[in-house]
Amino acid sequence: MEKQRINIRHRFVKRLLGLCIFCMLMSGLSPLWAASISLTKNQIESLIIQPDPSERLVTDREIKFILNIPLVSAGEVEVRNPDFPNGINFKSFRKTTNYSTGGTKLEIWITFENPGLQNPGKLETFVQNTRCFIPFSDVNISANPKDLFPQLIVVPSQKSAPYFNLGALGEITSQSNKVLPAGTPVTFNLYLKYAQRAVSLNHNLPENCLFTQDRTVDYTEIKKSYDENSQNLIDLGTYTWTPINAGTGTIPVFTSDAYNYSNYKSQTTSVLVEMKIGKAKAVEKKASESKQFFNDGFYIEQSDASESTHEITEEKIELSWKKIQNRKKLLNLLFLSLIFITVLLAVSLLWKRRWKLALISLGFTLVLILSKGIFLNKDRRVFTGTVLFSIPEENAKSNVPLEKGTVVLVEEETGDWLYVKSNSTGGWAKKGDFYGHE
Repeated sequence: MEKQRINIRHRFVKRLLGLCIFCMLMSGLSPLWAASISLTKNQIESLIIQPDPSERLVTDREIKFILNIPLVSAGEVEVRNPDFPNGINFKSFRKTTNYSTGGTKLEIWITFENPGLQNPGKLETFVQNTRCFIPFSDVNISANPKDLFPQLIVVPSQKSAPYFNLGALGEITSQSNKVLPAGTPVTFNLYLKYAQRAVSLNHNLPENCLFTQDRTVDYTEIKKSYDENSQNLIDLGTYTWTPINAGTGTIPVFTSDAYNYSNYKSQTTSVLVEMKIGKAKAVEKKASESKQFFNDGFYIEQSDASESTHEITEEKIELSWKKIQNRKKLLNLLFLSLIFITVLLAVSLLWKRRWKLALISLGFTLVLILSKGIFLNKDRRVFTGTVLFSIPEENAKSNVPLEKGTVVLVEEETGDWLYVKSNSTGGWAKKGDFYGHE
C-alpha cells in the first residue's frame, strides 16, 4: 500500500512538472496559434508597404520595403511580379515567417532613378486565395551623396541659432530679421557633407571682429566608404565669431578642397551671410578669461572656455543601443532564472505536501512570467534628432529640444511618427530620428 502511494505521488509530481514546462513553451509559441485565422476585408485594406526605417532613401540604391501580414502563414501568401512606373525598378523580394506576430513578412527591394516624392503604386498579392492590391507608402527620395559635390555647412549653437534661418540639418541658410548686438559671440560647428575627406581648410575673416578656434580636429583622415558613411558629416571644428562694431557684418567664410564619394576632388565655399549688427550690450568680462593677439588687421581670440556644441558621434549612439540590448538580455536571463527556481521550489513543496506554500510559489511564478512580458516588450530606442514636436507634424509651432543620444521609450505610433518619453519630457518625432528597434 505504501509503495502504491509513493507511485501515485511520483506520477502527480511528473504531470505537474510537465504541465509547467508545457505552459512555458506555449507562452513563447502563442503568436503562431493564430496562423490559421482568416483576415477580414478591413484588415487587408489597412495593410501598407513601408520602407525599412534603417534604410537611406537615396537614388540608385536598393531600398528595402517591408509588409507585415498578421495571422497568415507564409504558405497562404503569393506575390506577383510588380509593374512599377518609369524610374522605379523592382530588384527582388523575400517572403518569411514573422515569428513576433505569427504572420508573414514580405521584404521587397526597389531602386529609384530620380529624387523627389515617389510612390511605386500597388503590389498585386493573393492572401488566403483572395486577390488584393496593397499600396506602397509615399517616400521622399534624396539625391545619392556619391553623385553630389562636397558642401560646407555652418551649424550654429542653440544659443546662436535664433539669429539665423536654418535648414534641415540645422545649418545656416540666411540671417533672420533679428539684430545681433555688437560683442555678442556666435558659436558654430563647421561640417563637410557629401565628402570622404577634406584636404585643406581656409577662412576669410570680415573686418572688426574677434575670431576663436575653440576646437580643432584632424579633418584629413580618410573616412569610411560611401555605403557605410554617406549620411555622416565630417567635423571640421568649432569656432566663435564676435562682431565688434555696429552696422553690417558677415560671418567668416570658409573654403575647403575635398573629395566626394566618387573620389572626385573639388572646392567648396560656405554660405555668405550678411547681418545687421546693433549697439553693444554692457557685458562684464574678466581679462583672465581670454587671450587676444593682433594678426593681419584683425583681433583673433583664443579661449579655453567656449560655447561649443556637444558632439554625439555614431559610435556613442551605437554604444547606447548596445547597452539597451545588453540590459534586455540580462533582464531576460534574470527572469528565466527566477522562473526556473520558483518552479523547482513549487515541485519540492508539493513533494513535501506543503500545499499552501506550493500554491504561493506557483502564483509567484505566474507573476514573474507576466512581469517578464511587461518589462521586455517595452520599445526603447536612441534619439538622433534635435527636437520633439507637440503634434505629429513637422510645422508644429510647439516643440521641445531633446539631446541627441538620449534613450527614449516609445509609447505610441502613428504612421511615420512616434510618441516617445524620456523622464518627464515627451513628444512626437519621425521614425528616421531614432537608432535601433527592439
